[in-house]
Amino acid sequence: TGALISTFLAPDGHRPTTQLAGGLNSVGIHFPGPAESGFAMWQARHFTMAELALPTIGGPQGTPAGDGVLNLLKYAFGMPPFTASRDGLPLAGIVDSGGNPRLKFQYRRLTGPHGLSYQLEISDALNGWTPAESSLQPGEETQPAANGTENVTRYLPVPPTQPERFLRLRVHAP
Repeated sequence: TGALISTFLAPDGHRPTTQLAGGLNSVGIHFPGPAESGFAMWQARHFTMAELALPTIGGPQGTPAGDGVLNLLKYAFGMPPFTASRDGLPLAGIVDSGGNPRLKFQYRRLTGPHGLSYQLEISDALNGWTPAESSLQPGEETQPAANGTENVTRYLPVPPTQPERFLRLRVHAP
């Protein structure tokens, strides 16, 4: 799928296509085919062919920045793959709503066709996860953000009988 072209990068940053013997390095660039989209397009924008050949660098489970954040999650949250940062990962906290505590969960999600599903899940003891949709109130708030993403905020009640609850955001490509 896709096509491969070669370009030659000069040490001074120019991109000539001649004089390969003059100290230039060949770099393969992947152009996704017409059937590819989503994550494959993101990979093509950020990685060379050599980097894509190394699953630990260009693959979905790769972490080229060494920050422990997988490429699939960096794609899902609109984060750059080679920047070592956890900015952009989901956040949670307790907020006061008319004297009642609520759990506030925030994350960034891609807009447009992206090929991912985002599922907020809840557990009382980390041994069984269920979709949190039935526990949410009153739904979600969204605000446009940069780079084709939106900020999503979800609220959950904090029942006095269940002071300990756990959340996770499951992101996966079907």
